[in-house]
Amino acid sequence: MAHNVIAGTVTRRARSERRTPHWLRAVYAVVAGFVVIVALALIFTPASGTDTLPACEWEDGSGTPDAPCFWDADTRGNHTGRDVLHYNGQTFVEAK
Repeated sequence: MAHNVIAGTVTRRARSERRTPHWLRAVYAVVAGFVVIVALALIFTPASGTDTLPACEWEDGSGTPDAPCFWDADTRGNHTGRDVLHYNGQTFVEAK
């Protein structure tokens, strides 16, 4: 512990000179909490099952015979209609 000598009297440095201010600790706590919340949100966000399927060339699944594919109606064709999943010869249509 460091000591200061002033006019023959020994004084100790105040602890507040060495410590982080309380408001700065609160800022650190808020930032750390935010980082934890974002990390947990990223870890536990469910992945969409169609993200890994290749896109169908046509809405009816032709062009990718005997291979699973996904037709995203919002981004393909005329951008209207329902999403379609072709898998093992079966067609699954999104209910809207």
